[in-house]
Amino acid sequence: MSSHGFRKSSFPKRNISIYWLLLIPCVLQLFVTWTAINYLTYHFSEAIPEILFTPNSITLLFGLPLIGAIALGALMLRWINQSHLGLSGTNKDSLQNTPSNKETSKHQQVELDLRDSQAQLKAAYIEQSILLGAMTDVVLVRNREGRCLKIAKTQNVNLKGTREEVLSKPIHEELPEEAANIILQTIQKALLTKQVIGCDYKLEIDGKEVWFASNISPLSEDTVIQISRNITERKLSEIALAQAKEAAEAATKAKSDFLANMSHEIRTPMNGVLVMAQLLSTTELTEDQQDFVQTIIESGDVLLTIINDILDFSKIESGMLKIEQREYALADVFQSACHLLNGQARDKGISLQYKIHPDVPSNVIGDITRLRQILINIIGNAIKFTPQGTVSVVVSGHHLFAEDQKDQYELQVAVTDTGIGITGDRITNLFQAFMQADNSISRKYGGTGLGLAISKRLAELMGGTIWVESFGKVGGKPPSKWQSELVTQGATFYFVIKVKLSQ
Repeated sequence: MSSHGFRKSSFPKRNISIYWLLLIPCVLQLFVTWTAINYLTYHFSEAIPEILFTPNSITLLFGLPLIGAIALGALMLRWINQSHLGLSGTNKDSLQNTPSNKETSKHQQVELDLRDSQAQLKAAYIEQSILLGAMTDVVLVRNREGRCLKIAKTQNVNLKGTREEVLSKPIHEELPEEAANIILQTIQKALLTKQVIGCDYKLEIDGKEVWFASNISPLSEDTVIQISRNITERKLSEIALAQAKEAAEAATKAKSDFLANMSHEIRTPMNGVLVMAQLLSTTELTEDQQDFVQTIIESGDVLLTIINDILDFSKIESGMLKIEQREYALADVFQSACHLLNGQARDKGISLQYKIHPDVPSNVIGDITRLRQILINIIGNAIKFTPQGTVSVVVSGHHLFAEDQKDQYELQVAVTDTGIGITGDRITNLFQAFMQADNSISRKYGGTGLGLAISKRLAELMGGTIWVESFGKVGGKPPSKWQSELVTQGATFYFVIKVKLSQ
């Protein structure tokens, strides 16, 4: 118990120091002694010297009061301790709040916190050691020159040598030149950008080629941490996939070249056969002979159409098809296409008509042959799959206002028929090669299924797209701004292409 604590204590109502209370026994002793001397003087005035200066008198007059004062002081001290210094249950907390006890409590709390921090740090270190020990990744600390400064205690199964060998060598002695240069370049880039930079490299370990993916992250101005993971299986799979892709592309190109060559070689004699058949039909023939020649001509035309489709598709697949740029009149294209197919429509009692919006420019620059080919494919399909009714062609468009497209115009063509339409989910695969709306279609109506696929490729080569709507469903790739018209009878084929405006 410190004296500082006593000086801070006081009575609740009277500001009297505790030390002044200890004067009470002393005053009481003096009072008793003074009273005894006065009593003796008053009653035994003549015998005072003999009485006062004897040992018994001194003990009686001074010793007993002194003992009583000491006993009373001890009782007061005990009462003070119990009442004002918190040794009782009610005021015990006041003693703990004194400055010295506060400092002691704070010091103890700091020690406890330090012990907790040390325990947590030790637990984290143990956990980190366990995690690193289970890793097969290589974790290295390197300086700016690439020299290894530290190796984390992982399994280290992918180190090029022992830990001591790696730590004792410069990077060009530690690793092959190619891998060392890759890592050095990545280190310089990571230190310059202060970001995590990745790189791949390969090493020969135990006679096997091992690929690594490394992430290099800056630690300070001159050091980095390198974490390398074995990606040999993934890399070998990627290499095998790339080789397979190259082989498939080569096979596809070879197939396309073969089809192009074969189509060309077949088409040339087929044209000769058709010409001879047409010349033969102009000679004097019997009725049966005339039917035979007409069958040859019609079959030759069908075969020539198939050959032309295969030739065009193979050219597109091999990248040999080029889009021409020359000026032509739009009305001539649509008039010639409809005139060519008008005979088929008339034979089935179908009304074929076309309309060009007045805002569409009369002359444009583009590939007239490919535009006519798309029109013949789509209009021909509409006539083929329409038992009766109408087939209408509507031409519209708008100017392109982008900075690099101010001289271009987007042409939109819609071909609507009242035919059988396209039902179910077949509409989604309609523009794929060798696909038709129904397997029975090819048996009933004929065709190779290449017409729409060729039209799609041609539209894309001319900067556009193609799509179809039937019974409320849409197939193909319509533009984002296009709004459906909910066709519930037949089908409507749309396509857009980009053409240049004529000067």
